[in-house]
Amino acid sequence: MPTETAKPISRSGVMTAERNRPQSLLFAASLLIVAMALLSFPSLFFEQLALWFRITDQALLALGIVGSLLRSKALRFVGWIGIAMFFVYAVFGSLPSVDHPALDPNGAQRFESWIWRPLLAIAFYVMLVVSFRKLAVKTQPQ
Repeated sequence: MPTETAKPISRSGVMTAERNRPQSLLFAASLLIVAMALLSFPSLFFEQLALWFRITDQALLALGIVGSLLRSKALRFVGWIGIAMFFVYAVFGSLPSVDHPALDPNGAQRFESWIWRPLLAIAFYVMLVVSFRKLAVKTQPQ
């Protein structure tokens, strides 16, 4: 007589990863909408990148969330490329250039006037990666 293998089931009888998927998808979608909105306001960054870069990144992020919704590995990979491009723009665009007023007359950066921007960008990026990664949890067949 064959024995059944134990499946990780929550108290409600539904697998935890599958039950938490709508919340993870909603959280990731809201983070991606915020990221796309941030890309629409280049004046928030010290170093502004070209319009084509920002639009391409927004499209890649949108395709990534659609890929998570449809469970398409190819579209999710496109989303990861969009997240990587967002990291480059958000973090490195938040660092002031040499001629920016965040530098004192001696050329030293005024720590308190710029450090919060890349720190917030990195924190947002980490949340984006974690939420996008949570959507990749594979469900086991029943």
